[in-house]
Amino acid sequence: MRAVDERVVERLTEYAARYTGFSLDAILPDAIRRAAGKLAEDGERILLRAAHGEGNVVRALYQAVSVGETFFFRHPEQFAFIGRTMVPEWIAARKQRINVWSAGCATGEEAYSLAACLLDLVPRHV
Repeated sequence: MRAVDERVVERLTEYAARYTGFSLDAILPDAIRRAAGKLAEDGERILLRAAHGEGNVVRALYQAVSVGETFFFRHPEQFAFIGRTMVPEWIAARKQRINVWSAGCATGEEAYSLAACLLDLVPRHV
């Protein structure tokens, strides 16, 4: 894997934000650096290819900013927090309706996990 100049990483991060719609703050420079290093090309050439939207550079940027894995109850500590903190607050507030959101991505395991967690923890007649 080649070393990548920081200026190249910054520019590629900007291209990644433009292509994916992610905010610059959400993109990890280390992930962009690794992706660029794997392309095994001169940094200026990678920037030129990114500027022209060439397929494998754009794909590498997409892969660098995406999670790349999905499975049910992937971060158990998050579901434990919901059960320990959020659900009791909702019940105490006598909420008649609870709206939850999960970012649409992958094949939906996270959204299904959230729904299963809430169905299990929230009483039927809140």
